[in-house]
Formats: sequence, C-alpha cells, structure tokens
Amino acid sequence: MDNVTFIDSAGWHARRRASQRQVPRRSAALCTSAEFQEVLQITKLLTVFDVFNTEAEAVRSFSK
Repeated sequence: MDNVTFIDSAGWHARRRASQRQVPRRSAALCTSAEFQEVLQITKLLTVFDVFNTEAEAVRSFSK
C-alpha cells in the first residue's frame, strides 16, 4: 500500500469485502509510512488488516 496515494471509502469497502470472501482470516497490508498507519488507526481498519513494515513479515504471517 506504500504506493497508494488515495483511496476512498468505496475502495476500502471493496478491499474488505474481497478479503472476507477469499480469505477466512484477517488480511495483511504492507505499510511503511506513518501517515498510512495513522489513516488505518483513525478509520478503525487496524481491526481488519494486520499491518507489516516489510514484505517478508507480511508473507511470514500467512504461514502461521
């Protein structure tokens, strides 16, 4: 998500619905920017996405 510069509520909703259909567990988001993490916190989407600072961490989370 580091290269995402804009996403509206419809985009978040579509992403959340897609992750719930395809993966029965939480989804991972790769995020290294503090600004993006703040947006996830404000919108309460930290309860939907597991956030990781590196791709390796995100990939490892799916093997648990």
